[in-house]
Amino acid sequence: MERIIWLTRTTLVISTMVMGLSMPFFGLVMALIGSLLTMLVTLILPCACYLSILRGKITCFQVWPRCNLHLHSFMLNITISVTYF
Repeated sequence: MERIIWLTRTTLVISTMVMGLSMPFFGLVMALIGSLLTMLVTLILPCACYLSILRGKITCFQVWPRCNLHLHSFMLNITISVTYF
């Protein structure tokens, strides 16, 4: 098991190094990916967990406004992230 973890870490580090050397502006690409994943974790994941906990207890009319609000804020954050770069 420890060998698999070591091999996985080594593979990730080497692949990141190869991508960084071969792609110009790699830092900007990684910053964009990081900002989008941060928005996913902070906005979409809590909503998904909340809905999975309350599955069967709430109706579609209660779910839609919450999902719609989170979706619009997620799209706004994507727009801000992309326009920044």
